[in-house]
Amino acid sequence: MSQTPPGYKYSTDQALTVTVANATVAPGSYVPINTLREEPIASPGLDFSNISSDSAHVVVMLDLDPPLADEDRKYAPLLHWLTSIPSGVSSLAANDTTTEVVAPYVAPNPPGGSAPHRYVTLLLKDTRDKFSIPSGFGGPYEDLFSRVNFDLEGLIKAGGFEIAAAHWFTTKPAE
Repeated sequence: MSQTPPGYKYSTDQALTVTVANATVAPGSYVPINTLREEPIASPGLDFSNISSDSAHVVVMLDLDPPLADEDRKYAPLLHWLTSIPSGVSSLAANDTTTEVVAPYVAPNPPGGSAPHRYVTLLLKDTRDKFSIPSGFGGPYEDLFSRVNFDLEGLIKAGGFEIAAAHWFTTKPAE
């Protein structure tokens, strides 16, 4: 079963387990925005013990339906999180501080009046001998405009990454 949204360019059958507010999120499920915005807002917990930890990895979380995407797809996708994981690691606790964060986690927060948004989290395996974030992808990701139209394909190609596992869910604005 694909672990990414139907019709999404990238897919894998390998599941990435995502935990939000101490609860495991079922792949493809709806998560209430209140759960995602629960204080203190923390990056999700991840478990990928089903994947070899012999390689370094990169985690990328994207909103496939960011603001204005209905009118103009040039804003999609929106980067919510980019962090590197050293080899030998097979899980991250919520709000983990042991990894090299490239783009700090920004919790989902679709604007009022928008349709449900799809969020995908990809675990990318580094196939190179010496790990580094590819040139041009090191940030800074300090504001919304630096995160729109994130070039995932460029990151994958420049880094020599392979999709190792994935997860997705939907949420919608508070009513």
